[in-house]
Amino acid sequence: MGANYHFKIKTYPLQGELFFLQNVLNNYVTERNYIGSISTNAQKLNATLGLGFKTIGFTSYARKQAGINTNKSISEIFNLIYDINYSFLNPESAWKLKIGISNIDEFTVNQATNPMTFVSARYNLSDKLELVTDVCYKTAGAFNLHVNYYGFYIRPGIIWKIN
Repeated sequence: MGANYHFKIKTYPLQGELFFLQNVLNNYVTERNYIGSISTNAQKLNATLGLGFKTIGFTSYARKQAGINTNKSISEIFNLIYDINYSFLNPESAWKLKIGISNIDEFTVNQATNPMTFVSARYNLSDKLELVTDVCYKTAGAFNLHVNYYGFYIRPGIIWKIN
């Protein structure tokens, strides 16, 4: 879930965004991410920079099964959020092709030391409907190869913009 606001500093366009993402990792653990960021949307080079706050806690099922009487969670604060990408095609074109590096996407929020490199291809069917294919490689991160997931994935999808 997110909300954004478009504004300008002098004539330079920016976008502020507040974002919430909850992932239920399994029946026992849930993760909540709260993010605030500022983005630039230039012709070809786009960048997002922000801060994220993460809490990890037990689900109500886990508390009931294990007899846990507290709702405490572990908090990870001040995680640097970034997304830097370059678009190869004309912004007015129905086709969009970009390459970039990021630690956030629609489904995951990684620590700053765990970037994903990606290539994204999109096609606008209409103003509200877009076909998407992302090819990503997530590194294991700096100094923690044995504990962090890394891998390669292809994610096809459809984005439906609701105004």
